[in-house]
This record gives sequence, structure tokens and C-alpha cells, in this order.
Amino acid sequence: MKKIKVFGPNCWMIFVVFALIICVDIEFGLFLIPCCSSLTAQFINEILLTLSYSYISAAIFHMIVNVIPKEHKRRVIQPLLNHLIFSVKEKIRLCKNIIIPFCSVSCEDLNKDKYAKLFKEANLHKDSIIGGKTKLNYLNELRGQIITIAYLVLSYREYLSDKQFQYINSILQSIFIVEGIHPNPNLEDAQMKGYYGSNQYEIGECIYELFESSKLI
Repeated sequence: MKKIKVFGPNCWMIFVVFALIICVDIEFGLFLIPCCSSLTAQFINEILLTLSYSYISAAIFHMIVNVIPKEHKRRVIQPLLNHLIFSVKEKIRLCKNIIIPFCSVSCEDLNKDKYAKLFKEANLHKDSIIGGKTKLNYLNELRGQIITIAYLVLSYREYLSDKQFQYINSILQSIFIVEGIHPNPNLEDAQMKGYYGSNQYEIGECIYELFESSKLI
């Protein structure tokens, strides 16, 4: 069952509206609750009026000191955050394409299981499309870059939407980031039969899931 948030970050604005209504009501006598003593009613009204004006003053101070500067900083920093998140998404795409570099233009629709099997069977010790780097080295390099950028994005947590935060957090908690790649040994396909020491299948599943979730951001 989905929880309903009763008090959000901007709930103070609701109380400001109530305080304004109370002030207007008492000042102009639009709607007064009957009381047995006019002196008591006047005393209560003065307390409510003082509290309401104090809260309104505090709300105005909060808006000037906190809300307006924060909104200005959000507008300034949002393009940077968008660029960083796009960079993470792009590096995940490169991780996915490293064993099938032309998959983005292929007509074959790979599901998670098919991709994980391809990743499991790939010899990561062979050269990648990037000259001078094996597929394993390139994947580890991309993994390190993803970790660095993801933590940089999280340092601006207060300016992220819940969806963006959950996406970045899910990346940092993924098996690809937490455990890293334990590859198959550099053996020929025939010699690889019966080897179960790697986590390439699980990493393939993880990279596929991260790539698919990046489409929603």
C-alpha cells in the first residue's frame, strides 16, 4: 500500500495561508466564535493574532533566506546535474555495447537472458573496439567513471528529483558496482566448458537492467 505524505517540504505555505485567514478574520471580524466573556474573546484573539503575524514574518524570512536562494541555485546547477546523469547513462550504454558494439543498429531484439548469455560467453580478455584496451579493462574503466560521477551527483542530493536519486542509488547498489567483474579465464571456448568461477552472467543481467532503467530517466 502506497504511503501518503501528510507533511511535505512546502507544507509551511499551507500554514501561512491559515495564518493569513486568521489575521483577516480577527482584524475585520468576518467570522468570530461566540464566547461567554468579551474580555476572554479579546484576549484569545490577541494571542492568535500575535502568533499568526509571527508565523507569517518567520515564513517571509524563511523564503528570503532559504527558499529563493535555493531555487536560484537549483536553476543554475540543474544543467550540470542533467549533463552528469546523461554521462552516467552513456557510460552504461557503452558497457552494454562493449561485447556487441553494433547492437544499437542491429535488428535483433535482445532480451535480458539472451544478452546475459552473450556476456557470459564473451572472452573479456580480448581487445575491445578501443585500441590498446581489453574488454575487461575497458569495462573496469567505465565502472570507475560511473562510480565517480554517481557520487558527484549524489553530493547534490537536495537538487535531485526522487526518480533521479533512486536511479543513481540503484546503480551504486548494483552487483556491477558493488562486486565488480570476476571474468572467465583467458581460455578457448572448448576449454571453458564446465568453468563456473565467474559472475559474467550476473554482470550481464545487471548491465542490461541498468541500461533499460536508464531509458526511463
